[in-house]
Amino acid sequence: MGKGLFPILLTLFIVVLVFGVWYAAIESGCFMRKTAEDLSICRVSGDSLSIAWKDPLYAITGYSVERHDDDILHIDVNITRGRAGRAILVIDTASVNYLEIYGTMIPVEDIPVCK
Repeated sequence: MGKGLFPILLTLFIVVLVFGVWYAAIESGCFMRKTAEDLSICRVSGDSLSIAWKDPLYAITGYSVERHDDDILHIDVNITRGRAGRAILVIDTASVNYLEIYGTMIPVEDIPVCK
């Protein structure tokens, strides 16, 4: 009985492990298609921007910002399931004229003031 039970338990363990990794990836937002339209962006002050995810089930847990030798600020946002976050970015509006978020260029001057 022990020899016949081992392959069944091994298969069950592998299925549970794969399902657990898949579920954890969904909870952390890995399989979501992220676009700039999913973000709510507004100005807090002249040089501060507030960025939030529009879906209330997900929150911003981190972001990365890059700037090359141009006037474009490249932003990538990390999300996860949960309630928290808004990210506040302070940018130098004298040297940054555009935001690039997931391939979409947004002029800084077109970003509305927060309500």
